[in-house]
Amino acid sequence: MFRHLPSQGKGSNFEPGNHLHYIILFIICNDMKILIKSTHIPLTADLRAYINEKIGALERFTKRLESDGQLKVHVEIGRSTKYHRHGNVYYTEVSMSVEGKTLYADHSDSEIQTAVNQAKMKILTEIKKYKDKKLRNRRQTVRKQ
Repeated sequence: MFRHLPSQGKGSNFEPGNHLHYIILFIICNDMKILIKSTHIPLTADLRAYINEKIGALERFTKRLESDGQLKVHVEIGRSTKYHRHGNVYYTEVSMSVEGKTLYADHSDSEIQTAVNQAKMKILTEIKKYKDKKLRNRRQTVRKQ
C-alpha cells in the first residue's frame, strides 16, 4: 500500500534518516490517488496517516468529478528552509487536476497539522466553486434550449 520513492538524481546520496531529500509517497483510496511529497522534514507514519485522513476526506466531494478513472491529488509538505525556527516555517500545497482544470491551494503555518488543515479547507473551497460553476453553466445551457 505504501511505497517510498526517494529522489535519485545525479549525485544523489539518499540514506535512510537523511530527510533533506524529497520523499514521495503514494496512498491509494477508492477513487483517489494521493501523492505526498515531503521536503526538508521526515515523513513519519503519524504524518502520513494524518494527511491520508484529512485529504482522503475530500473523496466524497470529488466522486463525480473524475469520470475516466482515479483522481490524482498531489500534496507537498515541508519546511520553507532548514534554518528558520520561528514563524510560518511549514507549508502544505495541494493540487488536483479535474476534467482538464487544475485546482490548487496552499498554506503556511508554524505547525504542520494546521498547514494541512487550512490547505484542505482551501482546496475544498476550490472544489465547491468548480462544482457550482459547472452546475451554473449546465443550467444556463438547458435554459437556452
